[in-house]
Amino acid sequence: MPSIETPSQLPPPPAKRSHIEEIVLVLLLILSGVGVVIADRWPERAFRFWLWVTPIYGIVSTAAAWSRSQRRGEPVGSIVPTQIVHWLGAIGCVWLIYVLLVFGRMNNEAAGSATLVVLALAAFLAGVYSDWRISVLGIVLGLASVGFAYVESVALIVVPLLAVALIGLVLYIRRA
Repeated sequence: MPSIETPSQLPPPPAKRSHIEEIVLVLLLILSGVGVVIADRWPERAFRFWLWVTPIYGIVSTAAAWSRSQRRGEPVGSIVPTQIVHWLGAIGCVWLIYVLLVFGRMNNEAAGSATLVVLALAAFLAGVYSDWRISVLGIVLGLASVGFAYVESVALIVVPLLAVALIGLVLYIRRA
């Protein structure tokens, strides 16, 4: 006869997993998407956007590393200072790009693109030694920077051809 377990003998229910980190990473990805659109449409505004976003990435990355270290029972004393120095270095690189922009050595479009690449690399490397999901975010940012450069050059040829094809299709459908 099977034994009936009393409530005190049952294993505790699994702890509800917090999805706050995933939500924050999705928000960073959306913020990155906004930045890529700004860089593509308004390059003169892109640099300032990335100048403000880079510290946000640093804060989120440091918080994620701290949280992950605590969950794993690892000492927080080593990973958090490493993350802080890492992101201060990234912010310093962004500032140097701004200096080059101010001195006329770069234009707005190049400064926005360079800043996006710096942020992509910083996110990738921060994820290498803390949370792999931040590395994925860095890869997405890097691909986005190259993708928009490619799309922009191809768009000058493809968009007019697509417009002509669409007009031709509409005229054909109206005629039929």
